[in-house]
Amino acid sequence: FEQVNQMLALKGVVGIKFTNFNLFLMERVLNGTHKPHIFNGHDEVALSGIAIGAQGGIGTFYNVMPAHFVGIYEAVNTRDLDTVDTAAYAPYCAGRGSSAAIPSSLHVRSTKKKRRHCGKKLKQRI
Repeated sequence: FEQVNQMLALKGVVGIKFTNFNLFLMERVLNGTHKPHIFNGHDEVALSGIAIGAQGGIGTFYNVMPAHFVGIYEAVNTRDLDTVDTAAYAPYCAGRGSSAAIPSSLHVRSTKKKRRHCGKKLKQRI
């Protein structure tokens, strides 16, 4: 935390790419002295990072499935929790390749959840 604050204190540094699974630390940095712009780094916690306050993301799957992550970003920022909930399952439901190409946070964990979420119509262009 101190090293991040030292870096943010440098002239011209206004933000960081936060590639760490420690979202408590991300929240501390966001609410700290410098109030930086933070870009989420790990695809697997994109939804959580954005919900905490990350202003975007820089990662592998953001490039492969940009509309999906834009949909998550828009749904979180408009507090559309139904769409956020459904968005996590959109890659599976759309049949966009193998599950190996989907970040682990987006994997569908049970058949019951697959049926429940894949039957929903998405409001966003996810």
